[in-house]
Amino acid sequence: DEVLGAIMVCAPYQAMTQIPIKVKFTPGQMKRGKAAQLGFKLLQSQVEGELRTARAAAAAKASEGEDAEPSAATIDRHALDLLRLVPIEEASDAIGVSNVKLAASGVQRLQQKSKKEKKQLAKQREKEALLAMDG
Repeated sequence: DEVLGAIMVCAPYQAMTQIPIKVKFTPGQMKRGKAAQLGFKLLQSQVEGELRTARAAAAAKASEGEDAEPSAATIDRHALDLLRLVPIEEASDAIGVSNVKLAASGVQRLQQKSKKEKKQLAKQREKEALLAMDG
């Protein structure tokens, strides 16, 4: 079967045990839109991690001389592309409550990385503004 699209769903966490990539939302202090953006980044990193794992497994099988067949649990590049096509607003609407907290592996690391990128972008803009004033 070929996957043609992706949608965001909000469901009880126990109902999602068979889903390989998921993010758990619990009551918290983060606004819905910001949580949706962070959740998207987290899902993308989970998909990329699955891709790296699948590639490593395929390379290991190939080095042993076995056929490297993709398993049903592996998420391919097409799934990552479909995930990128889902609008953030749709994900924000799927959350359903106003203040949430993300609970998944790698959330803190992703938040720190996001803060670091924002600081670097602000420094870069500040340098560009100073250069524009001098020139």
